[in-house]
Amino acid sequence: MLIAIIVLTNSYAHDQLNFNSKAYADGQHLVSVFVDGQKRVVATSAPTVQSALNQLGVKVGAGDVVEPAQTSAINQPVFNVNIYRALPATIFDDGKKVQVLTGYQSPRQIVAAAGLTTYPEDIVRMDRVDDFTLGATVGREVSIKRAKPIQVVLAGRVYNFRTQKTTVGELLSEKGLQVQPSDIVSAGLGEQLSAGQRIVVNRLSQTITQAKEA
Repeated sequence: MLIAIIVLTNSYAHDQLNFNSKAYADGQHLVSVFVDGQKRVVATSAPTVQSALNQLGVKVGAGDVVEPAQTSAINQPVFNVNIYRALPATIFDDGKKVQVLTGYQSPRQIVAAAGLTTYPEDIVRMDRVDDFTLGATVGREVSIKRAKPIQVVLAGRVYNFRTQKTTVGELLSEKGLQVQPSDIVSAGLGEQLSAGQRIVVNRLSQTITQAKEA
């Protein structure tokens, strides 16, 4: 049995090598398309990914993701194309529910496909929904925990931040803003933050002037 497997493997490698060599000799590209759990290979002179997909008869549906993009030029002797089929996803964004059909895999890409903007400080998490009866959703569930926008005015300088922190002191520490004992802060360091809050830190300065009088 082992000998038969070795012979079969060698035979496949030899056929593949001949196939590759013929493609190169004809000035064609060897394009491998990974779609629907299968790998489909074609030797082609198609100039773009879409042309190669047309040659293979691969259809791209709404929301499907093709990497590289369908307009990409096939400029390598061996070229790989991945197609991710669109799946339903439900996004919960601070009480709002948005549904989208997309082949993107990461939660932030799914959110972007739905036309929603996120910031680095926002927490975006994805869970797989296996039981439809629990949440009345199907496919993938993405939740967004929005960071609070806060404006800080320190010594006349204006900073616009977003944060997941809960108190004024935690925010200032997170952003590396040092508050001196002599500073006058419009809110207590232990005060709870609220979205859209404006915090003013007035810094006292001392000037020493020397003058000589007759």
